Order: sequence, then C-alpha cells, then structure tokens
Amino acid sequence: MRAGLDTMTVKGKGSHQFSKRTFHSLRYSFNSALANAGVRQEIRVKFTGHSSNAMNDRYTKLDQKPLGDAIKKLRNLDDE
Repeated sequence: MRAGLDTMTVKGKGSHQFSKRTFHSLRYSFNSALANAGVRQEIRVKFTGHSSNAMNDRYTKLDQKPLGDAIKKLRNLDDE
C-alpha cells in the first residue's frame, strides 16, 4: 500500500488472497473514530467525501460510551 500500511493480506478460497485493510475499511474506521470523538456529521461528511448524511451514517459505528453519554443527557433534562 502506498501509505506504507500492512494490507493484512489473507488467504481466501483456493488460490485467492484478499486484503483485510482497504481504503473502504480505513474510511469506515476514520469516520467512526471522528463520530465517537464528538465531531459533527457535517464535518465528517466533508472529511470523508460522502455525498450525503445517509451515506455517512452507513459508515458510522458508535461505541457504547457516546450512546451512554446521550442517555445521561436525557436524564439531566429532568433537573432543568
């Protein structure tokens, strides 16, 4: 890979080999890391070059912590 990353090539069926680390997987990880760090979707769409928020959503996997933090914010609404 031109960036100097190990492509993690593994053996598939027969004589086929495939890479476990592709542009697609790096883009997915990058976008998810930004989302979990609290970066707004508007910014993530610009960084990743996605054509829409819906496409960006498909490339976002939230960790449990941001989801739990969101629930805590809902509980705090009762205090207001």
